[in-house]
Amino acid sequence: MPDKSLIWFRKNLRVFDNKCLSKALTESQEVIAIYVIDERLFEMTPYGFKRASEFRLKFLYESLINLKNNLAMMNLELIILEGNSFQQISKIMNGLKITDVYYEKDIAFEERQLEKQLKRNFRDVKFHKHNANYIFDYEVVKSRVKKLPDTFTKFRKDYEKLYLSAEKKLYPVQYEYTGQIDFKKEFTAFQKSQTNSESNLKIVQDLAERVDRFSIQADSRATFVYQGGENVGLDRIKQYIWEQKSIKRYKKTRNELMGRNFSSRFSAWLSLGCISVNHVIYEIEKFEKQELENDSTYWLKFELLWREYFRLLYGKYKIDIFKLKGPHDRDTHSGLDTELCNKWMTGKTGEAFIDANMISLNHTGYMSNRGRQNVVSYLIHDFKQDWRFAASYFEHMLIDHDVFSNWLNCSYIAGLVGTEKPHVFNIQKQAETYDPKRKFQKHWL
Repeated sequence: MPDKSLIWFRKNLRVFDNKCLSKALTESQEVIAIYVIDERLFEMTPYGFKRASEFRLKFLYESLINLKNNLAMMNLELIILEGNSFQQISKIMNGLKITDVYYEKDIAFEERQLEKQLKRNFRDVKFHKHNANYIFDYEVVKSRVKKLPDTFTKFRKDYEKLYLSAEKKLYPVQYEYTGQIDFKKEFTAFQKSQTNSESNLKIVQDLAERVDRFSIQADSRATFVYQGGENVGLDRIKQYIWEQKSIKRYKKTRNELMGRNFSSRFSAWLSLGCISVNHVIYEIEKFEKQELENDSTYWLKFELLWREYFRLLYGKYKIDIFKLKGPHDRDTHSGLDTELCNKWMTGKTGEAFIDANMISLNHTGYMSNRGRQNVVSYLIHDFKQDWRFAASYFEHMLIDHDVFSNWLNCSYIAGLVGTEKPHVFNIQKQAETYDPKRKFQKHWL
């Protein structure tokens, strides 16, 4: 049994159905939990905006506050750090003589590089990686990833039966940690032992104050206000599926543009792992058995399969996903006209449907899926701009940013991956179909 284990939280900011946490608590004598707010979130992109807006940071901070409180009720301390992730984690591992690290594997490029760097520098430490927030166990399906179909239709035919027949198991968590470590005493002693102020751990203790200092406020026009954290995410599952039973109408309402229950809105909590995709599917199938199974309950699972496809497709092509011409070296627009990009970004294109969607994004940190398809298509195919500008701006603004869903969706619309041709939307026709009375446009313009 490991002597002293580190639980490294990443995109699994929850207690319920957390395999990584469950394994660490049951397999370890002593446990320490950490999260690092990486300095890269505050870096400026080449386009002149930070990687993470206040909307994203607020949701993250709220999620961390909630996680810290939930772990505290289990008698487990969460240390929140900030700065260079490798440096901060290394200090903890060296200072507290960590023997084992439990973490959720992440196949995104920057996250994977960090894992490799830690393993190279701590060869005597045992790293226990567990499946990230996937439907399939990535370690099981990774042998098939190289042969992953390049269109979703083919992927669906090959994988859907495996997906729908898979047993859904929720991982129990030991709700009262009884390890022997006198954490506060040992950690305090470790802090005092550091002499170089520049090398000290950068411990964050003012997250609630930071949230209060943010300049963003809930816009009065918003029909749904997001709040980070596992507790709110679990409440949303309960409300959407069981209390309002809105899932029964999902297929009919999913292309709407605003409202509280036209969409599940699970994506924000899924993006940080405040809820697990495994738990969502478990609840959908439980609803199908106890209440109703129809096209809408299936379609929500279908959309989650799309999410999974993009994650696996990233596993196939890795960093080539971020190239202008994508992994297949296909022709696409490479323009980067500052004036056009600014008009698109600020909702001043003159195309009302596009502008309404962009203004809603800038005031709420959210945009409907239908809106996202249209505004990305408009930037790429009407303005003839580099698709990566859209992906970068969405990464900056979206509360539910997920590197796989976001970047691959933009690349997909450009016709570079997951499809055989670009997806070009007729904006006027889309507006007439999905906002025929201009209700959404009037709401935001």
